[in-house]
Amino acid sequence: VETNTLDFFGDLAVSMGQLRCQVFMIPSWFWCIFATFGEPICYHLSKFLGLERPLMPLVTMSMGLKGKYHFTLNIGKAREELDYVPLDVQVLKDETAAYLKQNWAPRHLVHHVPLFFWVAAIVFMALVTFLTFADPTFWGQGPWRLTKKHIFDHIPGLGLLSLARYQDFILWHCVYMPMLSVHLMFAVLACYLAKQAGSNLWGLWGVRTLLLGFFQLRYLLQSWAHMVLVVSMTVVVVGNCITRALYPDIYLV
Repeated sequence: VETNTLDFFGDLAVSMGQLRCQVFMIPSWFWCIFATFGEPICYHLSKFLGLERPLMPLVTMSMGLKGKYHFTLNIGKAREELDYVPLDVQVLKDETAAYLKQNWAPRHLVHHVPLFFWVAAIVFMALVTFLTFADPTFWGQGPWRLTKKHIFDHIPGLGLLSLARYQDFILWHCVYMPMLSVHLMFAVLACYLAKQAGSNLWGLWGVRTLLLGFFQLRYLLQSWAHMVLVVSMTVVVVGNCITRALYPDIYLV
């Protein structure tokens, strides 16, 4: 193998759907210097304090030296003296990637959600939570008046609501509670579908779906039946929350 061995495994991870981010590696000489001072400091400090178990440095000398190598074999001499021609490594990559994608990825992989959806979901939930629970008197009524004027005042009958009623009825009962209920429902459904599919990371599927909602759950919906189930459950949950707000005396399961 003439390419970097770490790149070889990186390409396999990408072929299975994992992210591969370019990161800045701290030079190995820094870790060597850090370990040169860190090891004796931990040793003498442990001896001075009389600790039964000595303090361990974050980086040892051997660990720092590993950063100097990329685990690649140089076959230049074999090429020159023995006329050695290696096999094409891309064939091995393709075969290994196909095997791992079929047998490993379904059990050990949580599908990547684009960064845009992460930002959109978290910002929206944070904004709704703030508008629902924050005190308009303390923060000023600007954010509440702005959202009410440009969104809800265009709906007949809602333009006459006071800010207090707007925060309690619209934001709490018609936006926040349905949002929270739907995300909880999606998280439970994601755990069930992921575990049913044989995933070892079904708990992570649930946590990510709790934050991202349908953006994460959609990767587990393998049939139209699953899609119809999600839409039906969403309509029931949202309708239940809004009906409770309009008719408090009616209890819907």
